[in-house]
Amino acid sequence: LLAAATDDLVFISFYEEIALVVVDNSESGRRAVLVDARDGRLLRRYDSEVSKMLQSAEFLDADTILSATVDNRALLWSSVDGSFIREIASAPGIIESLYANAASDLVIAKTADGAARLWRLSDRAAAEPVLTISDTLPGAAISQSGQVVLLVQEGAVSLQTVDGQKVLLQLTAGSVSRSGDRFALYSDDRLSVIDIDTGAEVRSWEWDGTAVTDLHLSPDGESALAFTEANELWLARGESARPQRLAGGTVQASLVRFAPGGDRILTLQGEYALLWDGEKGLARGAFPLGVSSGTAIQAAFSEAGDRIFFYVQLAEGLAGLTTIDVSDNVASRLTFVGVDSATLSADGQYLSLAFSDGYIRVISTDSGVVLHEFHSGASDLRQLRFLPRSDTVLAAAGSDLILWDAAAGVVDRRFAHPDALTDFSVSRNAERILTLDESGVLRIWHKESAEALLARIAADFSPRELTCSERERFLVAPLCT
Repeated sequence: LLAAATDDLVFISFYEEIALVVVDNSESGRRAVLVDARDGRLLRRYDSEVSKMLQSAEFLDADTILSATVDNRALLWSSVDGSFIREIASAPGIIESLYANAASDLVIAKTADGAARLWRLSDRAAAEPVLTISDTLPGAAISQSGQVVLLVQEGAVSLQTVDGQKVLLQLTAGSVSRSGDRFALYSDDRLSVIDIDTGAEVRSWEWDGTAVTDLHLSPDGESALAFTEANELWLARGESARPQRLAGGTVQASLVRFAPGGDRILTLQGEYALLWDGEKGLARGAFPLGVSSGTAIQAAFSEAGDRIFFYVQLAEGLAGLTTIDVSDNVASRLTFVGVDSATLSADGQYLSLAFSDGYIRVISTDSGVVLHEFHSGASDLRQLRFLPRSDTVLAAAGSDLILWDAAAGVVDRRFAHPDALTDFSVSRNAERILTLDESGVLRIWHKESAEALLARIAADFSPRELTCSERERFLVAPLCT
């Protein structure tokens, strides 16, 4: 049988008239089969060694499949006989999504730490990424003003206006990280912070260490944390002439968070969360996470920087939010069941959750109170974001980007795409949204209220007076005499 009552579907991947189906069975473990997509006829079974490691699959052609594995690798294997072809890359954390573009010779992996990593599809052995993009879209983001687009492609970064009429900046880059109105890049033994809207360099540091392989910019754009080929962790602060090496930082962090002001930094390294003193460059605390390696974890500081929030997504929809008071290490916990996906806001104030029953809830991390609750009317919700200024919740659902009025619980906008949506970026006022679909196409959407639309029309087009016949026809006072 293709599936039994005890089977749980892991994923299905289609290519023309065939499909790869992977299921979990409580008795026999993970199984993979190739079927005829037209009638469900079984074409091929794969042995357990192949089946048990598959996390996702994308057909490059009828005979070749690119897969993310449970041990965080990207590899090619044959759909003809299930044989291993070669390993493309090994990621530092869970690979949440994996895409290949044969035309551009690129493999793009988005990992649980929010970073995107690019490798050459043609590389014959697992290699370092061509480019690492931390905390941003895999390739693009829109500025907070909504006027400029940041593009990162094949080792280069550029800034251009949303109308495409002007290129503000073009630079080569090895690692890139974006936060708010700025982005940081490593290139040619130099670490720089650039203003996205103007392309002006805000600050820079000369780099004497080995090449940077991973980079994280603080929310205020004043500091950056870098990991190097020599397995060293370095902190570059705005007021410092040179970056400072952090003692004991020999493992690449799967997640980095800065407290407001930059005096504290949190890194997730292995099974521990380390709290660093940003001024002295020393670890001042370590928190055992108590979860297995590869578990999806989100973290954020409170607005005052005195508390740390950890959100952990476990199996079978079980999830938890832990709050730790930094001053006395007192912890409090909230537990959730039936959670499909969730997002902890960057400032730590809100947790947005999508539940398996279709409901979306926005929770205050400070009090645990449910601020908004409504039925989404959608499935497969990913990348939830709550915009408190407009009480708007955004989420990707298949090929759609959906915006809900959280207070009313109704759909405000739905932006449809011809291909599955992979990521999106929002301007500060949420009036402009940049989306990226599976085919690699970028689109800029303009969200405009009816009042703003009428005001813009009135500004662009001067209304004329109605004629007498028009006044009589539409009964517009005063009528002509």
